[in-house]
Amino acid sequence: MLPTEQALEPDDSLPRLGLDSMGTVGLLVELEETFAVTIPDEDLTAATFATPATLWTTLSGLVQAASN
Repeated sequence: MLPTEQALEPDDSLPRLGLDSMGTVGLLVELEETFAVTIPDEDLTAATFATPATLWTTLSGLVQAASN
């Protein structure tokens, strides 16, 4: 995906960097396990996984809601 010397920027296109459907499923599982959240079905969209920024927006809202 991303060369180790290249920083991931908030607006980088994850699909353009190689995130495909199998990678998305793996990333989804990893995020849910790491942050102890469940990403709802309605957020499992290409738009959510389009960039690190869009993904973090969804994830941070779930993490915040889980901590309340």
